[in-house]
Amino acid sequence: MAVVSVNERFQDRRGRATIGGVQYTRSWLVKTDAVTDGPYTARTATGIPIVGDSHNEDTAATCRDVDPVPYESDSKTWLVTAKYSSPTLGGSQIVDSDDPLELPAKVAFTFEFENKVVDRSWTLNVGFSAITDGEGEPRYPILNSAGMPFDPPLVQGYPVLVISIQQNLSEFDPEEAMKYIGSVNTADISVVGFSIPKWYGLMRDYSGVQMWDADGDPYWQVRYEIAVKFEEYGWCRKVLDAGMYEWDIGTGKFQTTKDTDGEEITEPLPLDGSGAFMTHGGTPFYLKFMTYYTRQWADLDLPTTEVEA
Repeated sequence: MAVVSVNERFQDRRGRATIGGVQYTRSWLVKTDAVTDGPYTARTATGIPIVGDSHNEDTAATCRDVDPVPYESDSKTWLVTAKYSSPTLGGSQIVDSDDPLELPAKVAFTFEFENKVVDRSWTLNVGFSAITDGEGEPRYPILNSAGMPFDPPLVQGYPVLVISIQQNLSEFDPEEAMKYIGSVNTADISVVGFSIPKWYGLMRDYSGVQMWDADGDPYWQVRYEIAVKFEEYGWCRKVLDAGMYEWDIGTGKFQTTKDTDGEEITEPLPLDGSGAFMTHGGTPFYLKFMTYYTRQWADLDLPTTEVEA
């Protein structure tokens, strides 16, 4: 069992440069003399780079992935693909630093839009000529011409700030990370100099990749992603208070109401937040529920002050 030939597929060469660094792809056809030769034989064949090798043209880019797969229907031929990237892309396992733990965290601020219920407006339904720049909180409830909230309610895109943090740490505990993934902050906290009020932050990622420095010592490249929703009650869920019964404080019992024909209602009516049916033209009331579990984030290794250049 041996390697018969190793030939690079020059037509597969690829290169890409971005503001974050560079990426390259090279591939080879490795032919063996036995069907029992597997991916290890193909990956370790002479001429195939190993993880950590420099690119043949751009020595600033290092090999971060070598992937051998069977080539089409030929059981003795393997297609081996090597991917390279510059250290700034975070793909290399070798960091050009005496101590990567001393490097500052990498921070990115981006925005995405998420649909949210809209129950108030800055203007009444009086035509576009009355629309002005909105300041503060909208004051007018959004109701149909009969004075009832729309069902389903109006929704619109709402900007959510996403804070991405990548920093090098000496340790990473996946079991501990699982306690925080999907959690909402239970208290105000400062992250990279940015204040996140209680319930406004959602931990969407807390992951780690083991790396090695130039001396072969291990460390962890840890990534956090926090989505920050700047609206009242943060990540609490809002549900229109409605039902077919209201609570009668006097009798201590549930009671329903009748429609204009004297028949009991068959569809839910808006409630006022206190268990009574909403008065005509009243403001719709939305109940708030925290369906995410909450955690104290102060124990995490999040950088609290702004990262300096």
